[in-house]
Amino acid sequence: MADALLIFKPDSAHRLAARAALWSWLEREREWKLRGLRWYQPTAALIESHYDFLRGRPFFPWLVDFMSALPVVVGRLETSAGSIESRCDDLGETSILNSRPGSLRERFGLYSRGICVNHS
Repeated sequence: MADALLIFKPDSAHRLAARAALWSWLEREREWKLRGLRWYQPTAALIESHYDFLRGRPFFPWLVDFMSALPVVVGRLETSAGSIESRCDDLGETSILNSRPGSLRERFGLYSRGICVNHS
């Protein structure tokens, strides 16, 4: 078994339908098991550190504000190592408009005013 960090970003964390749909998808489609799910309020400094590879991009200040404005739901994901390696394909491309059919972003995403957000 392998472990990974799972973060439901603020726009999906505060929508019960999105949380329920994503949790169900993870367990049903990939047999991923969520462990230790809880609410967590990240600081701006933690978000800046976590996303430091995006520093300098035009959307970085928005991302830090967005991710630190409200609590997020975090958990530990338990699954096989091979399943974790495929998670990026399962999530879909960062841009919802370019996400492949069937990916989480294609299924639960919404594109609005140049910003991609989850919906449900």
